[in-house]
Amino acid sequence: MTLHDNLADEVLRRQTPEAQSFLIQTSILDRLRGSPCDAVTGRSEGQSILDVLAQEGSFVAREDDEWFVCRREFADVWRNRLFHTSFDLLPELHLRASAWYERNGFADEAIRHAMAAADYNRAARLIRDAAPDRIARDDLRAALKWLGALPDSVVQSDRGLCLLHARALSAAGYGDAAERRRWDAEQTGNG
Repeated sequence: MTLHDNLADEVLRRQTPEAQSFLIQTSILDRLRGSPCDAVTGRSEGQSILDVLAQEGSFVAREDDEWFVCRREFADVWRNRLFHTSFDLLPELHLRASAWYERNGFADEAIRHAMAAADYNRAARLIRDAAPDRIARDDLRAALKWLGALPDSVVQSDRGLCLLHARALSAAGYGDAAERRRWDAEQTGNG
């Protein structure tokens, strides 16, 4: 354990048990706000905890009128602690985050958390919903990133995903890869 880790642990120990649990569980989030934190933790005092922590000024700061950020060095230590002490809880926390982000129109975050939970069916559904708009807006990087992050077996087994991937690849100038995806689409009957 590094000096930095020891410092972060000391800061965490000074918090109430509720704040400790909150900080560790919400460490999976890049930005913090009351309602997504409540969705992840299953509690309802996220905003008040964030307000108190921001007033203390130790490791949570306002990013803007709605969002807070946790200083990266602390978040990394707490994320590591979550990984080592509650590994089995991680998929559930990520799925809760994914559901909140989906309900609130944050496709990138919803997909990222579904992938982190290894719920590839959820991620595939979210990508099918969001990627056509990204492709239409010429945001090919996002669409290709999402589709490329799915296991190939998931894409190959879904005709719609294959065609979506082929469309994005073709628009990005990857003709040979697009043709392979079109071939994959022909091999599957769903979608």
